Amino acid sequence: VVLSGDGGDELLGGYTRHHLFGLLDSARPLAGLAGAGTSVLNGVGPSRLDAAYARVRGLLRLPPLHAPSRKIRAALTVLDLPRAVAYAQMWRTGFVAELLQLGITEDPALAHLTSSARGYANADALSLAQAMDLRTWLPDDILTKVDRASMAVALESRVPLIDLEVAGVAASLPLPALRKGSEGKRVLRTLAARRF
Repeated sequence: VVLSGDGGDELLGGYTRHHLFGLLDSARPLAGLAGAGTSVLNGVGPSRLDAAYARVRGLLRLPPLHAPSRKIRAALTVLDLPRAVAYAQMWRTGFVAELLQLGITEDPALAHLTSSARGYANADALSLAQAMDLRTWLPDDILTKVDRASMAVALESRVPLIDLEVAGVAASLPLPALRKGSEGKRVLRTLAARRF
């Protein structure tokens, strides 16, 4: 039997994309300028943009990113999309945008993503992202893959962080207990620091 930490990032706001989605969500009023921003970035080039991001990252307390130029360009393309679709686009590279470009708005996958945000239309960015992660990413990807891989070698994998009581406590925590800037899972880090 092994213990897995799956669910920790989803319940406690631990993914870098949670922070990035918060930044993106706060920039939504600037959606009209996205086209101009994309034109400017296209003139800069990926390597120069990556280097610029590395220089300002510490000053602006931004998270470390792999291929920041690609992610910044992608963020500009989703500013005017519905919030749930914009969040999904951040981690389903190209998929949602391609559906929308093809005019497919009733695709079952897209409908599933949109319905996973039901009840969170006016929620803060982290709550919306967590709801989508808990309703799609965790059960449809992470837990499925761990279960299949562990069962393939006759290994029992247990996931204590998604226990109903733990999840209930996590859901009741205020935002500052979950994230501060680009640092996620604050409450878990605090608890772990007492033991390790």
